[in-house]
Amino acid sequence: MPKKGKARLIRGRRYTALAKTKRKKVAKQKYVRIRKKKVVLRCQNFSTDLPSILGADPKELVCMLIKDGVCKGWTGKLCPHCGKRRLGSLEDLSSSSGCVSRDASNVVTPGWRRPFHKCRKRVFPNTLHPIFAKGHGALPLKIQAAALFCAVTDIPQRKAYILLGEDDKPIDRVYNAWRNIAADAAKTEQEKIQLGGQKQWCDAEADEIATKKWLVRVPQAAGRPGVVQKRKNTTASMKKVRKEKFVKKMQWDNWLGLMQRGVHSSLILVRLPSRMSSVRAPGPGPLTKDMWRPIAQKWLTGRKVILHTDSAKAYRLRVQGMKRDRVVHSKKKIGGKWVNPKYVMPATHRLPDGTTLKTLKGTQCIDGLWKHLRAQIKDIHAQGNLESRI
Repeated sequence: MPKKGKARLIRGRRYTALAKTKRKKVAKQKYVRIRKKKVVLRCQNFSTDLPSILGADPKELVCMLIKDGVCKGWTGKLCPHCGKRRLGSLEDLSSSSGCVSRDASNVVTPGWRRPFHKCRKRVFPNTLHPIFAKGHGALPLKIQAAALFCAVTDIPQRKAYILLGEDDKPIDRVYNAWRNIAADAAKTEQEKIQLGGQKQWCDAEADEIATKKWLVRVPQAAGRPGVVQKRKNTTASMKKVRKEKFVKKMQWDNWLGLMQRGVHSSLILVRLPSRMSSVRAPGPGPLTKDMWRPIAQKWLTGRKVILHTDSAKAYRLRVQGMKRDRVVHSKKKIGGKWVNPKYVMPATHRLPDGTTLKTLKGTQCIDGLWKHLRAQIKDIHAQGNLESRI
């Protein structure tokens, strides 16, 4: 019988037509079982745009910043210098600080002051501001506001100073101030997050990520890296001063993430202790039980959570009010055969009240968040900053 061609098409028709078999109907299972009733759209609506900021008048720009809550309106507030009298309304004041334009030595800047009083100090929009700088050498308020808009809209820092036509140092100062304020706000909001704790059991995912690595030199003594050999304080040993040998190690900055499925605002980031490995190691190594125990006791004890993780052994720790399943993210040799990884698999859990609950195990939700996190950290490290705050 021919294997291909028109003859195969004609003569092989009665051999290839097989009887149809009925497939068993399997109920489709949702990956995210519980969703928030109120769905927040992913698109963000901004009250202004970059051309409006760069083309606004000084007074119009200040009113825009006050309306959006970026700057504080000092009308009717106590003077920050003397603290005795209240300031008047917004007016045009003469300033030589270059707040609006760096070309003129004496320009008109919107601000506040208390007339007919001993303290006649002026208050400007960038006075005591955590992001906007003031004084000689500072960028105009318009450029600083545009740089802040670029930071909020997720424009990379290495491209912002090219778009604005400014030096990279003052733009870097605005970006760093914005990151520090956002990190402090996220740290405050994170303490209010609670995973689970509802009447029904919910799904949560946990995973760790390495965000940064750098080479370090560690002293080596007697073939043991990281141990400094003690020298005897004798004249003979002082004469024979031996140079200490150093070995190169890779130091890692890693974090652990916890998140409830379907609720992106429930992301919890915990910084893990920095660890060292060999230079060519692919990562800092798996999570240890000493690292995982305090995190699990704080966030998962008695919360009615089904935790989905990878195959790290540290997650085997038993926690009250928590069930756990795992998936394999790499090839494994089982019974002499290599088994391919399975990222999503069905699972059935027996709850304490005797009922069963069917879920899909996997870490797909939190793995999707690492992509956005790596993009932010890549932009931070591109500027040469040693410390990264998430």
